[in-house]
Amino acid sequence: MQDFWCTRDPNECQHFECDFSASSRQYDDSKRFFSQSMFFRKHISGGKIKREWLMYSPSAGKRELFDDYETKANEKTDTQYSDENQRVRKRKRHHDDGPAKEVVLRGKEKLKVDTYLPVLDMLCTELSRRLEAYREINDLFGFLTDFSTKSDAEIRQACTKFKEHYFEDIEPEFIDEMVQYKYFILQLEDAGKKLCLPKSLTN
Repeated sequence: MQDFWCTRDPNECQHFECDFSASSRQYDDSKRFFSQSMFFRKHISGGKIKREWLMYSPSAGKRELFDDYETKANEKTDTQYSDENQRVRKRKRHHDDGPAKEVVLRGKEKLKVDTYLPVLDMLCTELSRRLEAYREINDLFGFLTDFSTKSDAEIRQACTKFKEHYFEDIEPEFIDEMVQYKYFILQLEDAGKKLCLPKSLTN
């Protein structure tokens, strides 16, 4: 069932908020059900956040490669999941528990849901945070990397934003000076091209 969802676009996943009561399988003396935790993680506030990154990847069909990692780990060790053959202790149900079945995770699925996916959640969160920081830096300094190709208006707009951010350090003449600097750079580039031309083309 996991592979079914992961190979489809998130827009096709229309029923992942159900209780998956029809997905029960008998394991020894207990039944196990597919879990919503495959698609959601808990926020610190108690809410649920959808794992968009888990559902689909245009390049590989799916992004999470737990089975591959598990296979490689098993090649290096002979250990097995310690809780695979343990009996399930049934929790006493209360009248207000609702119709949803209790989900019991063991072995591979327990490792995946309780450890592997939270690690990937944290990795995605940290990468997103760092990406946002790099975007902020690029918004301020990015115009310097392709300075000579920008129009005067684009340079003035970028320099105005830069000046507003560092208003205590930037002089009033900064914007006009940067426009002039652009043409100085263009002159240097033209001079460099002329110096590199073969003598046969300059005669």
